[in-house]
Amino acid sequence: MNRYLKERIAMGVIGISIACISAIAFAVTLKLIDVFIF
Repeated sequence: MNRYLKERIAMGVIGISIACISAIAFAVTLKLIDVFIF
């Protein structure tokens, strides 16, 4: 049970970090598009 809980926490942390990286990459991409258009 404890190992299962650790695995779930690890998966959650990985998921959150991937989401954060994706959000940052998306924001940077929008900023670059903004710079190129204007």
